[in-house]
Amino acid sequence: MTEDPRRIASSDLPRLAPKLRQYLRSPFPAWPDIAVAADRLRRDLGIPTSLWEEACAAMGREQAALAVAVITTKEPEELGNPSGYFRGMLARHIAGELSLERTVWRLRKAIDQERCTADPGALSAMIRRACSARHY
Repeated sequence: MTEDPRRIASSDLPRLAPKLRQYLRSPFPAWPDIAVAADRLRRDLGIPTSLWEEACAAMGREQAALAVAVITTKEPEELGNPSGYFRGMLARHIAGELSLERTVWRLRKAIDQERCTADPGALSAMIRRACSARHY
C-alpha cells in the first residue's frame, strides 16, 4: 500500500512521537525537517545507514521518516530490536501490507483518549470541535 505521508500533518508528529522532538530544529517542522530528524534518530536507535537508504529508496524518505517516528512510540517489550522492527516495516511496505496512516490515526486516538481521561474538560472541547466541523 503506497501512502503519501504528506496527508499526515508534519506538525502532528512531535505530538504523536515525542521522542522525535529533541531531533527537530523547529517546533513547527515541515517534512524535510522530519526526514532529517528521523535520520539522526534512527542512528541512535541502531538502524543501520544501509537499511535506512534501502527504506528511503523503497518507501520514499518521508514515509521512512514516518516509520522511524512510529517505532519510537512502541513500548520496549513490544518493539524488541528497533532495527529488526524497521526491517519488518520495510518488508510489509514492499508486500503492500503497511499502513502508516492507520497507525498514525490510532496514535491520535490513543493520545486524545488519554487527554480526555486526564482532563474531562478536554472531552467536551473535542466534542465541540467535532460538532462545529460537521456540515449538516
